[in-house]
Parts: sequence; C-alpha cells; structure tokens
Amino acid sequence: MKSMGNQVGASEATLPVGAVLVVGGGIGRGPGGPGSRELGILHLLVEKSPAIGGVMAQLDKTFPTNDCSMCILSPKLVECARHPNIEVLTLTEVQAVGGEARGFQVWVSRPPRYIDMERCIAWASALRRCRGRVTDEFNTGLGVRKSAYLKYPQAVPLKYAIDAASCIALTKARENVRLARSLPRWCCPSRRSRWRPAPHVGAIISRPG
Repeated sequence: MKSMGNQVGASEATLPVGAVLVVGGGIGRGPGGPGSRELGILHLLVEKSPAIGGVMAQLDKTFPTNDCSMCILSPKLVECARHPNIEVLTLTEVQAVGGEARGFQVWVSRPPRYIDMERCIAWASALRRCRGRVTDEFNTGLGVRKSAYLKYPQAVPLKYAIDAASCIALTKARENVRLARSLPRWCCPSRRSRWRPAPHVGAIISRPG
C-alpha cells in the first residue's frame, strides 16, 4: 500500500486498465466490493478528511450487537492500509469528472496537510509547543483539540495534520523565515493547495458518508 498524504497517486502509465476510483473512506462495504481487490484491480480511495474510517470511527457501540465500533472497524482499516491494490488519497476531494466508462478523467483538489508524511511518526510529545486550540469536530464539539492533531488515535494513515486556520506558529512562519526554521522538521508551512487531474480510471464508485 502507498499511503498518500499530500502526494499525487500512481501515474497514468502505471495504472492497469480497469482501475477504480472509490469516493468516500467510510465503512461502506469495502472498496469496490468483495473480491475485486483480490482480482488485481487497483483502487484509488479518495477521502476528504485526514484519515479514513468515516462516521463509524466516532461511535462507541453499534446496534444490534452492542459491539465496540473500533473493534469492528480497526481490522478493516488495517486491511485497507496494507492491501497492495489499495492506494489511499486523504485530504482529497473530487471536483470534476470527464470521459466515459473505462476512460474517466477525474480532477481533484488537495489542501496541504502541512506535515511531511515521510518524517512524521505520530510522536505526540513533539506537539507540546502547539498552542492553538479549536473545537474537536470528531467528538462533535464536546471538547477541544490542538491545531496539530490526529483525527483519532487509531487513524489510518497514522499521521498528523495541521489546521492552518488555527495554528499560530504556521501563520507566522509564512512571514518569518527564521521562525519557520525553528518548527519541527516534519512541519511544512510553505505548502499550498493544489487542484490537478488524477490518473485515468475505468470506473468510479461513490459511497459518501
């Protein structure tokens, strides 16, 4: 699996005919349905938030078995992250679609994570200097979180993201090169949003939460 934080997915030349774009990273029924991944069909999983899991990750218990939701969801997240035929594109939204079956061209927008995915090891101690605080939308506003955050503890990919609107240091670093150099190595304050075409795909599955 190639976890895609803020990097573009596989090139068109490397995509096999029949690659599938799956819009929505919630529990659904698994990208592309049972068996399609095992048949060698590459899936590009597009999720607009920093991690996959959808609404189910926010639940405590599930009906009718009263099982822990993460007990059900976590194995599926791990399977998705490790599967060789699934490529996860987080912080990505589909903006336009052109073409026809077996030849769709998809344009996506990708706001920056402001985190170097290769260097970030989800080390919470490194965030002690983060002073920004905002309402925690994952917990439906019942608490607060820091500007640099994991969507939830078992997030996939397990990488931090920075809320640029509330991050004091990030805002100042854009204007102060000296301050930018003092930020952790995995923080990337200079990145900008991108709007660009994704590779051609043969089919599109939409399963938003």
